[in-house]
Amino acid sequence: MNSDAKAALGRIKGAAIRDFIGWHIATFGAEPLQRAIRTLPESEQAEFDFSLPCMGVLASTWMPASTAHHVLDKLLAGTTRKQRDELALAGAEATLQGVMSGAQRIVFAVMTPSLYVKVANVAFRLNYDSGKVCNEILGPKRHRGWLESWKSHHPFLCRMNTNMKAGVYRAMGCEGVVIEERFCKSDGGSACGSIIRWQ
Repeated sequence: MNSDAKAALGRIKGAAIRDFIGWHIATFGAEPLQRAIRTLPESEQAEFDFSLPCMGVLASTWMPASTAHHVLDKLLAGTTRKQRDELALAGAEATLQGVMSGAQRIVFAVMTPSLYVKVANVAFRLNYDSGKVCNEILGPKRHRGWLESWKSHHPFLCRMNTNMKAGVYRAMGCEGVVIEERFCKSDGGSACGSIIRWQ
């Protein structure tokens, strides 16, 4: 991928992948991620430090999305769709636990779903430098959300984000949260997003 193509993918904040990296290391050991990182050009390998927790990825630091995509692609190579789905679910749970361990836990504890649909875009843009979250209230306990103009789209991150969104609704006190439908451009959809409902 040339430099123009890499730049066109935008950037990802470390917070979007740091907890996934930590979970993956704790679950599978450091070697799979280290192997994936070593396939990067040397200049991009400098984004990581094997001697530090989470491979040196800091929550507050921006990284080229192309770098994160490359590592994910190498890490997921040879896995089945079922395995990727399981990784995306576990990775989302780990990432959400990391997010909820700080001040944001208090925010979500007092937030309501109707307020969340209004501020979801702000939360998304804390982790990605492009993209717009759109939400539609389909009923009292049913919301449709989708992304527009997300330059950093990756099918695995897209899957993780949908799983995290369901977790956010649970964190807001919603019971019986279900991802009624999920859609992704990588699967031929016209947009990326989901329909969430709860009891």
